[in-house]
Amino acid sequence: MASQLIARVLEVRALDTEHVYIRVNWLERPEDLRSGRRAYHGRNELIMTNHMDVIDAMCVNGSIQVKHWDEWADDSNDGMPKENEFFWRQTFDYAYTKRLSV
Repeated sequence: MASQLIARVLEVRALDTEHVYIRVNWLERPEDLRSGRRAYHGRNELIMTNHMDVIDAMCVNGSIQVKHWDEWADDSNDGMPKENEFFWRQTFDYAYTKRLSV
């Protein structure tokens, strides 16, 4: 799984059945960002970015559930992510500031 790219699907469009495209925004692993993995990052934690691309649907090799976790919310989206769940709680501004959210 470590070599696979992970993205959130924003839109699917097709010219015909053989030309299907997906607009995505990418999730990054903390170690793939310049700031690197920090002590508080969970094992399956990802960082949501505003880096968007349009990709050919034939590039997709599967799906994965990625939970958004708001650690500051009272209900906290059903609590902390379980050990085997992929989740994101921070964002990275790829387009402008190149900074990780707090």
